[in-house]
Amino acid sequence: MESKKCVAVDPNPTRQKYYLYNSELPNEDYFPYLGVLIKSGGIVDKSALLQQNINKALGTMKQLITLGVNKNGFDYLLSTRFYAQIARPQLEYGLAITTFNSREIQSLENCQNQCIRQIFGGRLFTSTKVMLH
Repeated sequence: MESKKCVAVDPNPTRQKYYLYNSELPNEDYFPYLGVLIKSGGIVDKSALLQQNINKALGTMKQLITLGVNKNGFDYLLSTRFYAQIARPQLEYGLAITTFNSREIQSLENCQNQCIRQIFGGRLFTSTKVMLH
């Protein structure tokens, strides 16, 4: 194990120093594990995870739109499959290991609705109920 890849996540970093293979480990507020930010006590940083996933999904949709995943490009079925296979997994990554309140779930749904509207060419407040079925 390489100590440069390790950190100590301690709520009181001045209390104790940690060593691995005679190298002092840096103290951090969090560490990424498989792309999910973990805070002190092994707690998933939900707000950071949500924002990271939303940013990733929207960035991917921007790229997909330039490739033809839009109302003037591929047909709607193919475009929604691109979304379902590429962008939505980025939006959902790591969500199964923690719980969310209704406001956080709503932010995920807003992101999904934004992606769906981009595929179908809907305006900002267009309902996505028909588009989702």
